[in-house]
Parts: sequence; C-alpha cells; structure tokens
Amino acid sequence: KCYFVASNTTNSKLIFKVQISAGPNRLSTKSYNFNGLSQISRQKLDSIYRYFYGNTSKYSIALELLKKAISKGYKTAYIVAYSDGEMITINEALKSATN
Repeated sequence: KCYFVASNTTNSKLIFKVQISAGPNRLSTKSYNFNGLSQISRQKLDSIYRYFYGNTSKYSIALELLKKAISKGYKTAYIVAYSDGEMITINEALKSATN
C-alpha cells in the first residue's frame, strides 16, 4: 500500500515531481535534510521512504527542478509522474500533458 504525503498540492490531476532519494529511514522534510532543497514530499511504500523535490503540472518545470536537484548533489535524481494520485510512467504523462 502507498502512503503519500504531499506539500503544495495543485488542482491539476497530472503532477510531476523529482525523486531525489529513497531509504528505510523516515526523515523530516525540512530543507536542511536535503542539501537546501525545499518543497520536499515523502511517500512510504512498504518499508521504504521515497523523497521528492517539487510538485508541478508542467514537465518543463520538472526538468528545471531536476537540474537543480542534480546541482545540489542528487546525481541519480529522476522525474516521476502522478495522475489522480497514482504513479504513472513519464511516457503516459507526456501523452496527456498539454505543455
């Protein structure tokens, strides 16, 4: 079962985020835990916590967020997409995106 904690949600049903890390430890989503990045959200899947940076309905903005995450040291960061709260593939998201 997925548990999702969102910050700065929008009205759009299509959301892009940047996954920056994952691990067994639950961290506070404060910027000091994430190399100064703000807009951090957390999702728990089984015993693994996944941490995301940003929350946008536009893929172009997600690309900018990805660049910033990489510049802050998250070299393996990548973009994830959600539709109506369910994770979908980037290809599915781009097919339905209007930007």
